[in-house]
Amino acid sequence: TVAWMHKLKTWLNRRLYHWVPASIEVAPRERWRVALAAGVSLVLISLFWRLLAWSIDWQGQPLGLLAPLGASALLVFAVPASPMAQPWPAVWGNTLSVGVGLICAHQLVPLEWAILVALPVATALMYWTRSLHPPGVAMALLMALMGPQTDPWPLVFSSFGGALLLVALGCVFNHWSGKRYPVRLPKH
Repeated sequence: TVAWMHKLKTWLNRRLYHWVPASIEVAPRERWRVALAAGVSLVLISLFWRLLAWSIDWQGQPLGLLAPLGASALLVFAVPASPMAQPWPAVWGNTLSVGVGLICAHQLVPLEWAILVALPVATALMYWTRSLHPPGVAMALLMALMGPQTDPWPLVFSSFGGALLLVALGCVFNHWSGKRYPVRLPKH
């Protein structure tokens, strides 16, 4: 049985080698910096939205945007030199995708059509505007799933304001911890 188990392990290792990720060599202090910065940023964004909701009746709609902004926060704090984490894609990739998703939700029925159109159009628009940001696709999908009954303006404003605040916090936290952000990328 031991020889059989060894053969199985060897066979699996050969077949699955490319599926197993390499270890990420990140110091524990850096892991905590990223996790805390992302968490604090999302709390501050939600407090900002709550402050706005006291003066405008939004009924808590923007809180659903925290999930894709959480993915944006991970990019901004964990890989601040990534082209997809820079301010332009973080702000415009999210905001444009919210717009696309809302337009699809309001114009296309049934829901599957809204999803089918929102994702590729948001992706194409992000490529065209040089604002490719993977969490933007999640924003488009979230908006398409919210359906035609949603009020679009609070969501557009919240996505723009939340992404802008996230970028500002990224500048502060990354500078405070010795990381460069934003990073000027070379022209091609």
